[in-house]
Amino acid sequence: MNKTILPLKKIPEVIPLGGDYCLTQSALLLAALSDRQTIIHNIDPGVDTDKTIEFLRSIDLYLERDGLTVKIKGSENLVIPDNSCFAYTGGLYPLSMIMGFLFGFNKSCTLEYSDNINPDAVDKIVEEFNLNGIDVHHLADEKKVLFRGSPKLSMETSLTGSLPHLKNALLSYGLASGRPVTIRERTKTCNFLETALRTFNVEVITHHVKPEWRPDPLDPRRKIRTYDVSFRKEIILPGNQHPAPCEVKIPGDSCLAAAVSTLAVLSHNKITLKNLSSAESNLKFLNLLKSMGFNCNISNKRHEYGFSVFDLKLNPGRTKIKKIPKEKAVEALDNIPFIAILAAAGAETSVIRNIGELETWYINPFAEISRNLNAMGVKCGLLDDGLVIQGKGLIAGGDFGPFRYPQIALGFLVAALVGQEGSGFMGFEIIHENFPDIVPLIDKKAAPVTAGEIDND
Repeated sequence: MNKTILPLKKIPEVIPLGGDYCLTQSALLLAALSDRQTIIHNIDPGVDTDKTIEFLRSIDLYLERDGLTVKIKGSENLVIPDNSCFAYTGGLYPLSMIMGFLFGFNKSCTLEYSDNINPDAVDKIVEEFNLNGIDVHHLADEKKVLFRGSPKLSMETSLTGSLPHLKNALLSYGLASGRPVTIRERTKTCNFLETALRTFNVEVITHHVKPEWRPDPLDPRRKIRTYDVSFRKEIILPGNQHPAPCEVKIPGDSCLAAAVSTLAVLSHNKITLKNLSSAESNLKFLNLLKSMGFNCNISNKRHEYGFSVFDLKLNPGRTKIKKIPKEKAVEALDNIPFIAILAAAGAETSVIRNIGELETWYINPFAEISRNLNAMGVKCGLLDDGLVIQGKGLIAGGDFGPFRYPQIALGFLVAALVGQEGSGFMGFEIIHENFPDIVPLIDKKAAPVTAGEIDND
């Protein structure tokens, strides 16, 4: 489905929205391991939620869905029959958790995954479990993982990446197997699953390593930040943990929060975003915007329906977009598509490096971003570990798509909404399926929705 996107005229004052994608997937899978009924309100309305629910039904869980509310009757003693064959055609975030659960159930079974999943990403997860004594085989050409039923073992490992998928698989394994898991991260990854675990009263112990400032051996006049250990964060999941049944309401979607924040910056609109999760991914993107000189005011921090949330007032004013700070871009790795759009709208050249692991976990994301930046007249060079984007100082619009990844598509939808002219959008169904609340608003030439609610000041 192709669609013409006209430039945005105004942002509606208040727009309700479905819940966060990552927290929805986490809550659905945790509820499966609870021993009684769990009620989850305000779930993400996208297609991956449908696919995760379909998977849960395939393992004979009782589940009722009424719009954006789901009731799940889980089981602490969930049984997977030997030689079962499963399929999951959703995204990598829930797939990594599903793989972790199946590792932990200690049964021989098969899991087939989608063509949109990079086999290298599945390899990374499989290799980690093989190194820890779990017998599993990956048939990359057939897009299948063969679980062979192995002893349930404790795990202790160090991770170097900035994306959470391997961590999520390990924590999910610990829950399903009842074995303790210790993870040491050299780079702090987004903590949506950890947030959901605490909401379900699962004990998760975290130690954050604080840096020390010491004299620079090359220049005694300066001090440098150093660490006494090689990791920045230690996560411990003790053994025999079981998610408690509960009733929760998922906070607003973090991906759409980043998209609307980018939209506000590019259109110079004041906005207020309500009911955002306090997960690190949200805060890191806000830190990026702050480092670029934009006024981001967090207020009304509170605890609602099991989650810590806050409201955000963003007042970009007429602040010009600066070159993207290198270190902040790496920290906000989950939101690279929006960072690329911001870089394109700036007047300087931004070099975004040390993000090469995106190419391992996903299929050619840099090429997809570069191709669509070129479509709007922005020069973008590909590096082994990142992108070089020569900003134009404005967004001209263009002919975008098709897209493999919803988040990249959403980034260029934002570009189309603030472009100087109408834009073509090839394969608009990726927006329709993953961000359905946006579609009627675009048809009315209104603004896209945001997490929770959005208010104009």
